[in-house]
Amino acid sequence: MKKIVCLLACVTLCIGVYAQKQKLTALMSWASFCADGSAPYVESYLSFDAWNMEFVKEADGMYRSTVEIVLQVMKSDSIVYVSKYELKSPAIKKDDSRAFNFINVKRFALPNGNYTLQYTLKDKAVEGDPIVVRDEMWVDYNVKTPSLSTFQTMSRIEPTVTENILSRNGFDMEPYIDEFYPAQMNVLQGYVEIYNID
Repeated sequence: MKKIVCLLACVTLCIGVYAQKQKLTALMSWASFCADGSAPYVESYLSFDAWNMEFVKEADGMYRSTVEIVLQVMKSDSIVYVSKYELKSPAIKKDDSRAFNFINVKRFALPNGNYTLQYTLKDKAVEGDPIVVRDEMWVDYNVKTPSLSTFQTMSRIEPTVTENILSRNGFDMEPYIDEFYPAQMNVLQGYVEIYNID
């Protein structure tokens, strides 16, 4: 009897761990900039933990996960920007090699003001409700006085080889989205733009 109870407890624990492992998790952040010192825009960032996603074998023999994403920007009760899209993870050869994170970046113009940024995220291969993450956001640039963009902490800055969504001023800059800085992070890289100065 003890062996049966122990076996049931182990099975229950394993199912619980597996269910937790498959729960989609994402970190969100944003930054505002001002093109030519006069046209404000926002970059929003999502970082996904591949370990908490369901990977499906595709026709090319590689495994990928797909997230349905709805991005909404609201001002008071009005939606001022919306984007619906699917994001595929990087391809992996085996379903058990998911110990990595990957990032999604969206850029969109937004005039000065206070907003709510909201993401609705759904792992296409997992049943259940989507998760919703939101944050308050503000854009405030004066075209006549000096100003700064949002200061961004970077996890990686490298010269651009092929232009991509992380490219800026000849460098690929990957934002560090987490608010936790581990002890082994002994270098803190950052990026900020200055506007309306000679």
